[in-house]
Amino acid sequence: MTDGRSEMRLSLPGEARRIPPARRAILAFCRGGGWRGRALEELGLALTEVANNAIEHGGGTEGSLRFHLDVRPDRIVLRIAGGRAERVGALRRALETSGELPEDGNDRGRGLFLVRCCVDRVQVRPAGETVVVRLVKDRSRPR
Repeated sequence: MTDGRSEMRLSLPGEARRIPPARRAILAFCRGGGWRGRALEELGLALTEVANNAIEHGGGTEGSLRFHLDVRPDRIVLRIAGGRAERVGALRRALETSGELPEDGNDRGRGLFLVRCCVDRVQVRPAGETVVVRLVKDRSRPR
């Protein structure tokens, strides 16, 4: 008997041009697991922001971005690994705090604010020399 769970792993060079095809593949996989609509749009936005952040601020271009997707009937768990582990503290503070939209005129932090708005839980941790961001999207949670 299956629990309706399926997993996908994807690894790609840490290049911004690789993120849109990865996002399309990940969201297509989620659709295959029965997910639709706004939940996927929000997950796609969060995925794009985290991956771009790993490349732009975390030195992701020096290595690869790795995605591990766990699709279940009630939730999606997406882990994105990339960037340098020494950035964990700053990223954790920025993503896991309850923070508000940055002040007008300050463009820094707006993308991370969007990530917090688009998913139900965000966790950041080091894994060896890289950063892992775990995004959780629950089906039943109203937005």
